[in-house]
Amino acid sequence: MVNVLRKIKDLFSTSSRTDFARNVVFLGRSSGEVDALVLVDAFRGTYYHSFWRPLKESDSVRVAVIDSILAADHKYLFKYIAEIRPRCVFLSRFQCSFHQELQAFLESSHIPYSYHIDDDLFQIPVELGAEKMGMHGKPEVIASRRNLAERSSFIYASTPFLQERLQTVFPLQKIYHGDIYASFFELPKVPRSKDIFRVGYMGTKGHQEDLNLVLPGVISLMKRYSKMEFEIFGRLDLPDDFKEFGERVHFLPDIASYEQFISALNQRAWHVGLAPLVDSDFNRCKAPTKYTEYSSCGIVTVATGIPPYSHVIDSTRGVLCENTQWESVLENLIVNPAQVETLANNAQDYCRREFSVEKLRNQVHGFIDQLIRA
Repeated sequence: MVNVLRKIKDLFSTSSRTDFARNVVFLGRSSGEVDALVLVDAFRGTYYHSFWRPLKESDSVRVAVIDSILAADHKYLFKYIAEIRPRCVFLSRFQCSFHQELQAFLESSHIPYSYHIDDDLFQIPVELGAEKMGMHGKPEVIASRRNLAERSSFIYASTPFLQERLQTVFPLQKIYHGDIYASFFELPKVPRSKDIFRVGYMGTKGHQEDLNLVLPGVISLMKRYSKMEFEIFGRLDLPDDFKEFGERVHFLPDIASYEQFISALNQRAWHVGLAPLVDSDFNRCKAPTKYTEYSSCGIVTVATGIPPYSHVIDSTRGVLCENTQWESVLENLIVNPAQVETLANNAQDYCRREFSVEKLRNQVHGFIDQLIRA
């Protein structure tokens, strides 16, 4: 009986509610009603691309954001939602042990919600590795996401291919896709060295199989071109063959803040950024994020010629190749520095026009309006 009373007292504790509210992030307008609440799995790339970047300076909406760590204490979460009364809710890759209670609470509160997703997290290939499978492949995690997505007003998918793939998982659900996922950054121009040709790749452990596609070609070129350097941004492994290149190989640590990451990438002054992909349905669902990030930094993208890159890259603003052509394609760029500069400039012009933050902001505003009317 004492424990029950203590829990009830804690639930209505002003200080506890204040602590919870203090950790909620707000985007957009500084005051007024909350147009949308976004529950995110984490303050990582998906959040920064999909909500933070387009909405942080919006004067049309006010959006509250809560991550899964804060939301885990769901008694305060439900109380907070009841207090701020958002007009709608987006669940961005969100999963939780109380998914049934959350879904029932939102329905009983007459708050429409959408499930936002940027990967096919319902059909995860083992090639992503043990770490990613441990995070996303557990049956209870998939069941949570599936229940929330299935009962939502609609699913907001990041790409057309992902929309099509999810439609096979949820044949009766309404699923829409955005035209833009990652928007273009205006960054200071960093000059490139004429004496060094710097090639780089950025990614997490789950992209090791993708990176492995290009490594034989990179090793061969570094043996033949002493001015070539290779950099890895992220927690990935290289074979022992790279040891002979000494200080021409650099490992750059993860950076948690997205703004700091994109600024650091820009400062590295790569000539070429690699975007290899194993050809799979899972990878075809992805957005061309590396292309917009590389282009923002004045880096030429060399990518596997499949979606997501084949829809945005042509021969004037990047290079598409088969996974057997990495060495020859990169060598052509090493010996043609003028072409590298032209491709980089064209890619920036294209992404500045087609992937502007204004376009992304209008897209997200449209989905908020659509959900409020649901």
